[in-house]
Amino acid sequence: MKSPPSYSSRTEEELDKIPKIISKLQDLHRRRTISQLQDFQQQNQQEPRQNSKQSEEEKKGIRNNHTAVAKDWKKRNIQNYEHKRNEIENYFY
Repeated sequence: MKSPPSYSSRTEEELDKIPKIISKLQDLHRRRTISQLQDFQQQNQQEPRQNSKQSEEEKKGIRNNHTAVAKDWKKRNIQNYEHKRNEIENYFY
């Protein structure tokens, strides 16, 4: 396989083509991204939302779980604080 010529050995014409090629690639990428986004939006519009109640319940369950965990941590922190405070009071008195 032949390696591409180095940058310094390229002709002026080749160097002038580089920005045009870059702009074409950017344009193609932008078009592809836009078409993918449009396809995604069309898919979402076509699919009915059947699981909305189920997903809401799952979200509530997750939230409830998070609050339960937070309450456990809060309870643990309070217990640790009270334990340390009692140790310090017992040490000094």
